[in-house]
Amino acid sequence: MPISIEPPRNYQPRRGRGVFVLLAVLAFVAFIGRASLGYYVDVLWFSSLGYGEVFWKALGLRWVVFAAFTVATLVILYGSFLALKRASFSNLPSSHTIFIGGQPVQLPVDSVLRVIGPGASLFIAVVTGIGMMAEWPTLAL
Repeated sequence: MPISIEPPRNYQPRRGRGVFVLLAVLAFVAFIGRASLGYYVDVLWFSSLGYGEVFWKALGLRWVVFAAFTVATLVILYGSFLALKRASFSNLPSSHTIFIGGQPVQLPVDSVLRVIGPGASLFIAVVTGIGMMAEWPTLAL
């Protein structure tokens, strides 16, 4: 009988995840702190030259470009995923057996698609938005 990947209903998460969450939060704070320091130095420099408004306008345009490209990419990718899923869902099996370490593991296709579809679409959309935010001067020209 294949092993199911889905956790049992009375599943209790492990206590060791606290360390992982703490490290993730510290890495996030370090990244945000470094970026914030860079923006703070830029604000001081532009303000000392009397061009503070130029900095804030440029920063606002960057965020608008990021939001626009992220939303557009997310709508296109996730919409395409939903259309393909609806068109071919009847052809997909309800589960699929894969072998990991010689042991058969039953993979529920519907549950996996429910997680991977929006997750992958969101990840690709954010990466696209960040890439376009970095290239916003090219778009402005």
